[in-house]
Amino acid sequence: MGLSLQGLETRLGNTTVVTNIREDDPLIKLGNLIDWSFLAVIVQPDLKKTDAGFWRKGRKINLRIHLAVMILQVLLKATDRGIETQVNRTPLFQAFCGLGLFSQWKCPDHTKVEEFRNRLAPETHKKVGDYVVKLAVKAGFASPRVVDIDSTVQEANMAYPSDATLMHKLARKCAKVMEFMKSIKKNTCHRR
Repeated sequence: MGLSLQGLETRLGNTTVVTNIREDDPLIKLGNLIDWSFLAVIVQPDLKKTDAGFWRKGRKINLRIHLAVMILQVLLKATDRGIETQVNRTPLFQAFCGLGLFSQWKCPDHTKVEEFRNRLAPETHKKVGDYVVKLAVKAGFASPRVVDIDSTVQEANMAYPSDATLMHKLARKCAKVMEFMKSIKKNTCHRR
């Protein structure tokens, strides 16, 4: 085996990388199968609900980009910061999110990803998820024989015990043990 020592002492700098993304990639196929207008109709009622009622005011968000980021986030089980990083670093994800379709394409900031997601009701998330999963199964790259998908949306209903709560439980258990020990001692004393 020969070794090349080229590049060991070289620092990385600005680099341009040209990537060819094929339209037969499953993610691109999925992006082309999705009826983005249909998804927009599903999510718009939630997005139009605002406290002040002025949903048309302010900076406009591009639904196509935000929906694609949301779908990717669910597929990859990524955090808000994580999905922002992955989309910014991965040309395939950028293409799925509409890079090349818009003159001013930009991945949403993680705070906007969270804001968009939180404005949608759990039922809306479920509708979007069900729609995408059905398309993937129909296209043949998410076979139900191979993939098990749980599309239920359930809020976490868990409270972690505090130290004080645990100490209180321990004290009650100790008291029960002491009472049991006293009852055993009384019973053994009465038998003598």
